[in-house]
Amino acid sequence: MARTKISTRRQAQRQLADREEKVRLAEIKMDSALEKIDEIGKRYKQEVDNQIKVLRGRTEKKLLQMKMSEFLALRIKTFAEHQWPAPKPPTTRSQSISHQRGRTRTPQNAQPSRMQAQSADRAVGGDTMSFVRWPRAGEMVLSKAGSPLAVQMRPDRYADVHIPTKGGVITVKPHKINSVKREVLMQLDENTLNQVKTLNANLGLIVDMANKLGKSKP
Repeated sequence: MARTKISTRRQAQRQLADREEKVRLAEIKMDSALEKIDEIGKRYKQEVDNQIKVLRGRTEKKLLQMKMSEFLALRIKTFAEHQWPAPKPPTTRSQSISHQRGRTRTPQNAQPSRMQAQSADRAVGGDTMSFVRWPRAGEMVLSKAGSPLAVQMRPDRYADVHIPTKGGVITVKPHKINSVKREVLMQLDENTLNQVKTLNANLGLIVDMANKLGKSKP
């Protein structure tokens, strides 16, 4: 009779342990599914934001600054069919004055052509993704003050990513890796890790859009 009680108790303990293990596995699967849903939501949100930026960039600034009543008064179905009124031509008096001034001016010698330069401060800030290029051979880079800048030439054309850490910079090149050292990951702080997650979502968006456009090679 005592052996029957012991075996029944052990069987109940095994059943309880099995149920707890199943619950733990279900929680892990649920957490993984929720993380995947959040990642998909962030990716589609970023895609919508990029499309809105493209639309705002293609729309004329005058339309964007209009009030709703002014916009409805135009009665247009698409932006392409609307044409702004052409500026009025100058009056005859202003034309004659301009013509007379042009006659009395002393002709100036042609200015010698300057060396082609590219300003380093022309990039527009505030966008999530921007496109900048490396200087070409023989091209000078100038600051806003007009002083020349020493800019390193691009050594190769690899699509790499640079991640700043406490101990240095992690450079990720387009080569397959199987594992990452733990001490390298320990150098990432929370802010940098969040930036890497956002960068990962942006890269996934670029790959998805490139695949849809048929530009990716098999």
